[in-house]
Amino acid sequence: MTTTPFKDRARIDAVDKVRGATAYAADIPVPGMLYAMLVPSLVAKGRIATLHVEDAVSVPGVVRILTPDDFPPPPEPVRFPNADASPTLHRDIAFRGQPIALVVAETLEAATEGAERVAATFETQPFAATKRSALAVREEARPTAFGDAEAALAQATMTVDVEYESPAQHHNPIELISTTAVWTDGRLTIYEGTQFASGIKEVVARILRIDPGIVDVKSPSVGGAFGQKGWVQQQTAIIARAAMLLGRPVKLVTPRGQIFHLAKFRPNSTHRIRLGADAAGKMTGVHYVADQQQSRRGTFPPDYHAGPTRLYGIRNYYGGGVDYRIDTQPPGHMRAPHEHPACFAFECAVDELAYGLGADPVDFRIANDTRVDPQNGRPLSSRHLNECLSRGAQRFGWSKRTPKPGSMRAADGSLVGWGVASGIYPALVTATVATLRISADGTTRFATTHHEFGQGIKTAIGAVLLDGLEIDAAKLDIVLGDTTVAPQQITAGSWGTFSVVPTAALAVERMRAAISELLAGRQFSGTIHQQLAAIRRPFLTLTFRCSDPVRMLQHWNGCAGGNMRSPVRPFPNLQQ
Repeated sequence: MTTTPFKDRARIDAVDKVRGATAYAADIPVPGMLYAMLVPSLVAKGRIATLHVEDAVSVPGVVRILTPDDFPPPPEPVRFPNADASPTLHRDIAFRGQPIALVVAETLEAATEGAERVAATFETQPFAATKRSALAVREEARPTAFGDAEAALAQATMTVDVEYESPAQHHNPIELISTTAVWTDGRLTIYEGTQFASGIKEVVARILRIDPGIVDVKSPSVGGAFGQKGWVQQQTAIIARAAMLLGRPVKLVTPRGQIFHLAKFRPNSTHRIRLGADAAGKMTGVHYVADQQQSRRGTFPPDYHAGPTRLYGIRNYYGGGVDYRIDTQPPGHMRAPHEHPACFAFECAVDELAYGLGADPVDFRIANDTRVDPQNGRPLSSRHLNECLSRGAQRFGWSKRTPKPGSMRAADGSLVGWGVASGIYPALVTATVATLRISADGTTRFATTHHEFGQGIKTAIGAVLLDGLEIDAAKLDIVLGDTTVAPQQITAGSWGTFSVVPTAALAVERMRAAISELLAGRQFSGTIHQQLAAIRRPFLTLTFRCSDPVRMLQHWNGCAGGNMRSPVRPFPNLQQ
């Protein structure tokens, strides 16, 4: 992108959000809507022995109750992403809160009352609730290792051996998890707040054994995602199946309390770190093993070493990962999934080592800088950690700090602590597909890959289009998260806006060239809309794919430094 600042414009969705007019998935009105409520398992492990729905069926307004008998057996040997089983209804119980039935009714109140009246008995089994439970199964992952960590630690002048624990943490964003499914004319349309519309399309089709070509997924806006909505949710295929069986739209808004059992979460993890340094204050070796809680068949990996391996120039590193498989729902991404607990633990260990050496923790970190990737010895394209540390210390007044613990107090006598820590997160980008249509009637439509969940991706796209093209800002429509307009990459890891803005820049370049060719030297004043009207062209549409956004950024004089990789992954089983 150009380094010239964009014009100061209002955020595209700001007015609608403050007016409460922004439409989220659960807000989409569909005639003939039915309302659903899940019935959760009250046991952690076992099997449904009996399921009594008679009392629930008698509730006025209840239309149908779906049970495990209403779902086809899952295709084998297919494994579903980070799920213990096909995300439908099952008789076998893998975790407390697992759905065992779905009540569908004419009103939400009837669905809720009906769900409360479903009665089940279970054949319970012994279960493991924590990593330290007797029935937990320890499973080691392939380690990250380079150099000789044990030899370096044996020769170190100073070592620390520390352990930190990060508790399990659960998402519960303002927008509740919801799914609305519509089955009409042989097509299934799913409205859901998601980070991965194409993933829902593919997985739900596989679960229900239908052609993915008849499934459309639309995610108009997401009110908080943070990684929670990057996976196919437990309820999605259940609601889709209900809509197909009943021939009417069905909507579920999951109660907030159920989210703690149904949704992905950051797992409990423990970080044991041995860190050593030589007499000159250079960190020489690390032995770091991180373990985490995991469900019995979940696939969320214990990859806690991508950050610590690159923070400093430590040439000898052993990084182990361990899953403790227990009887909970599968964990998943949550707001910097592995880097957050890993960098927190590692930076605490660095502080402990600096304190043991009598070194200033800022100076200690600066002295351990690196210009190459310690894992492979390749030069880093850019690195500015030391500049950040130095500037932060200067602006914060770090020189006024006294290092002795408990030595600094506020005016009211309260203890004051000053600390420093570094963090790291990858800069990733993905391929994108886009269609730009400018019409003589004054409208412009830009439909592309990725999803809007509050990061301002539409505003960034709009800034590029409006600065580069003479179009009507009031009639600009930007469509994201919709599988009917473009394949949808998963939007996560802070790469959504970074990936799609180069595509918008490419759209500007291509559209300007197409308009110039269309006019063939003729001069018409006004906007592109007016120019199209002058030559009696109703619209001009361009569709293209930006497969290498990093190169596109370089082309547009953007930042291509750091450790960017492109693309992060291909489109999921889709053809253009």
